[in-house]
Amino acid sequence: LKPDAVVALTDEGYVPNLAKIDNLNLANLMESALKNRPDVKYAKLTEEYSNQKYKYERSLRTPDVTLQASYDRGGNIMNNFVGFGFSVDLPFFNQNKGNIRSAKIEIEQSRLLAEQKSNSAQAEIIQAYSNLTGVKKVYEDIEQDYEKDLDLLVNSYLKNFMERNTSLLEYLDYVDAYLENKTILLTIQKELNEHLEELKYMSGEELN
Repeated sequence: LKPDAVVALTDEGYVPNLAKIDNLNLANLMESALKNRPDVKYAKLTEEYSNQKYKYERSLRTPDVTLQASYDRGGNIMNNFVGFGFSVDLPFFNQNKGNIRSAKIEIEQSRLLAEQKSNSAQAEIIQAYSNLTGVKKVYEDIEQDYEKDLDLLVNSYLKNFMERNTSLLEYLDYVDAYLENKTILLTIQKELNEHLEELKYMSGEELN
């Protein structure tokens, strides 16, 4: 850079699209979280697995029926004999009760976990949405040209100082006030971005 080069910092592309934020629908965001969030989907899959495991353990109680066939070529005394039969493994002493009971408990645990994850995801969406809209309102309450006016005034004070129309103390006082107000504006803009990113993460989808 040249010694007299000026680096200008702008908020172009830094402030989220406020119109798109206005169009966000809380109910849709909550529905999206239930469909897209990995933690919610995992909890639902765990619940489904527990149900399938329970069905499998119960199926082991069904008697095991085995069909048998036999053939005996008779000698001089008996004619040829063909017979059919079946054997049944009666579950009187092995009803798999322990595993069934355990699987049933797992169903209830996984159901409660899935419900807790869904409720937690929706609560996080509500909080993130509230944070975003709250900061957005604060940002919109600031006069549209306020930041531009600050920049114009600091340039004016600099010009007056260079022309010796303003004392160094007055100029430094204004610069301090300028930096304080500029910091507040940048902090609000930063929070807008952070809360929007938080809402994206919580809902599991791209919003802006």
